[in-house]
Amino acid sequence: MSAEYRKVAFLDTNALHFVDLYLNHAKRAGLYPFVDDKMDDDNAVAEAKKRLADMEGTSLKESLGHGLNVLSWISKTDARVEYSPITDLELMVGRLKGKALEAAASEGVPDRMWSRFHADEREVSVRLTPGDLEKTMTGVLELRPALEDAGVVVTASAAREQEVLDLAKHVVGLVYMSVADCIVYSHALAAQADYLITNDRYLKKTVNRIRSKASHREINARLREIVSRTTATLGDFSGVVLPEAKRPADLPKL
Repeated sequence: MSAEYRKVAFLDTNALHFVDLYLNHAKRAGLYPFVDDKMDDDNAVAEAKKRLADMEGTSLKESLGHGLNVLSWISKTDARVEYSPITDLELMVGRLKGKALEAAASEGVPDRMWSRFHADEREVSVRLTPGDLEKTMTGVLELRPALEDAGVVVTASAAREQEVLDLAKHVVGLVYMSVADCIVYSHALAAQADYLITNDRYLKKTVNRIRSKASHREINARLREIVSRTTATLGDFSGVVLPEAKRPADLPKL
């Protein structure tokens, strides 16, 4: 099917992180979608789930499972993927903070210093090398080709950053969201996404309430009108798509 006619699954930062984590693991372990062509997808997914279930620990296994759920669901629904440029930035910043935490742990810093990492950018910066910065940026920018190598159709959003920022201000004028979540949601609206895949329970509930709850009917109508007015290509607001939000853990077991 041509990419323009496929449903659009818009991934937030955590969802994309789970997918990236799983793809790296699957490539090393020879799991779905990197399996022999003779094995169909259903059996390959079932085998991957079994192999993950046999892993020790819980946190990594759960994250890998989320990534597998997203990938297999995208394949089953024949959807194409989009994500926001802010997701690239969030992934880079998060991974760089992780490197700084690893460096601090090796220094034997006192316990009271751990609380500084959330707010003190200097504590992070002084523990990063130019190589750390470049390697992290390269790794994040390689996400799109990695998805395509796994058979996922990824379409870049059109140049509409100003539209997204304008939409984001209107969204916060209707319902509270964090800055990053608001930009992701606004980008999904501008992309006319059918689904927003997020691991954030509050974002999922808020998006779905706007989409279908009677208590949010006025917000729904106002948002459709704002989207059609802000995004020139969408025309009549009655045809504006409001995405359905899904969590990786809640996607149908395929």
